[in-house]
This record gives sequence, structure tokens and C-alpha cells, in this order.
Amino acid sequence: MNLGYLVKISVQTITILTICLHLSTVQAQFAGGDGTSASPYQISTPAQMDFLARKINAENSAYGNKNYVLTSDIDLSGYGAANTDFNNGNGWIPIGIAYTTPFNGIFDGNGKKITGLYINSDNNLVGLFGYFTGTVKNLGLEEVNITGGNDVGGLAGMLYSGEIANCYVAGNIKGVDQVGSLVGFVCFSKMDNCYAIGSVSGKNNIGGLVGCSTNGKIENCAALNSSVEATDGTLVRRVAGFYAGSLTSLKNIAFSGMKVWSRGSLLEPVNDDPNYLADGKGCTTSEITAMKFSEMFIFATPNDDFWTYEAGKLPGFGEAINMPDYFFK
Repeated sequence: MNLGYLVKISVQTITILTICLHLSTVQAQFAGGDGTSASPYQISTPAQMDFLARKINAENSAYGNKNYVLTSDIDLSGYGAANTDFNNGNGWIPIGIAYTTPFNGIFDGNGKKITGLYINSDNNLVGLFGYFTGTVKNLGLEEVNITGGNDVGGLAGMLYSGEIANCYVAGNIKGVDQVGSLVGFVCFSKMDNCYAIGSVSGKNNIGGLVGCSTNGKIENCAALNSSVEATDGTLVRRVAGFYAGSLTSLKNIAFSGMKVWSRGSLLEPVNDDPNYLADGKGCTTSEITAMKFSEMFIFATPNDDFWTYEAGKLPGFGEAINMPDYFFK
């Protein structure tokens, strides 16, 4: 038999085995799936979330543009301050830590929750995701405690040419410039059917939902924060600290009792802005308690609605969420 032919067959066999080994290894790191829209990679444990972050940050081209779905709630508290063996106790390392390694795929929370997200960093692009250019939907974040530099948010540090839909963030967010509960900096992107509770603070460009929006479309969202504070600037508002561009947003509401601070001074009164990004339409505790979020949120099809609704509570995933205590003070 021709030796060259044998060598060629051997090389092909090794290549096929290598590909199969790679695929089996990847699938072992996730709960299932192959990353396609028909069969997204399945994530069911904190370790699988960490695996995703490591892969995106190291080799975005292989993992960044894939499809992912949560198949169970995730508790990230094991990556918090008490775990000094992980990131020196500074908490979660964002998925898409740099502009060169964005997450540009689809992350479907599937009506699940991630709890215990903790970050203590002076880096920019800080959140569950750092630089995000894809889609995240149907995801709740609870017990969030984040400190970062510029472009800081619970879901993403920066959302560029992407979309966030049907998500909520509950917790406290701190940073320098461009800081918001959901996203620090929104650019050429869309966000709808989202809300936030908790506090937001930084130097400037501070908002209850997003810190800064340029050519972003934010609609059917609710900024229900206790307070937003800009320590060094005047660009602080209930929905978006700064906004620019021709894309307006509609039907955003805000908790009328939210404290808006600028350079140490409490801004009163805060005027409603129901048709644009700034402060939204102010709603009292009684109005929010009586509100039918199922009518406020707008979906293309009923199948898009993962929320659980209950009278007198905020919508949640799996169960409705109690109104925060500061609503009643």
C-alpha cells in the first residue's frame, strides 16, 4: 500500500479525532447543546458560567457569537469577597472583559435568576457582562453588589449595537462615570421590558437604569431605585443620566420617591419626562403597587412573557418580588 496514502489517512483520522475531542470537551463544560440557535449551550451551574467567562475573555471568536440558555437558577456568591482564591477576593470577572473580546451572541436567561453577583474593581466595563454587543433576555439579577470604574452596570458595562429585553436588576451599583443599574453605557442599542430596584452612585452620568445613552432606545421600562447620586457632576436622572440622539423612548416610569443627588444636594422637585430618556413618568408607591406590569410590558408574542405577576408585588421569574422597604418610608 502506498505510504503517502497511509500518512494522509492517518492525518485525517487525527484531525477528526481532535475535532471530536474538542466538541466533547466543550459539551462537558456545559450542561448540553452545541451553541446553535436550535441547540444553545446549556448553563446550569456557577462553574459553567465561569467557564463561559474564561472562554469569551481568552478566545472570543470561538465562543462569543454562540447561543446560550440558563436551565436553572445560578448562585454566584461563591465567587464573592470570601473566596480569596478567585480573583483575590475581588469577585466576578465580567464576560467580555475588553473591547477586543465582546460577547456578541445570545444569552437567554429562560426566566431564571442569577443571585450573589459581587464585583469590587477599579476596572472599566464592569457587570455580569463587560463589553456586550449581543442580546440578553429573560434574566433576573438579585443581591447584586458591584463597584467599578467607568461603564458599570448590573447586566453590562457597555451595550453596543445590542439588545436587552425582559430583565431586572436588584442591588447596589457604584462606579465613576457612566453608571446604571442595568447598563453603564448604551450606544446604538435597545432595551425594553426591564426594571431596577436598589441604589446607583458615581461621579457623573448616573441613572437608575442606564448611566449614559447615545442613540439608544429605552422603552416600557421602570426605574424603581431608592436613590441615584452623582458626587461630582450634574448629569444624574431617574432613568438615564445622560442621553443624546434621535431615538426617543416611550412609557418609561420612575419611582417618584427616588432621591436624586447632585454634588451633595438633593434635587427637588424632579420633573416628569414621560416621552424621553431622562426622568420618566413619576409614579407613587400606591400607583406602582396597583400597576399591572403585564399591561405595561409589551411583547411581540405571548410566548415572550416569562414574568410571574402578582397583585401588590413586582414581576419576577418563578415568583413575584416583594416591593422594596423604601417604597413605604
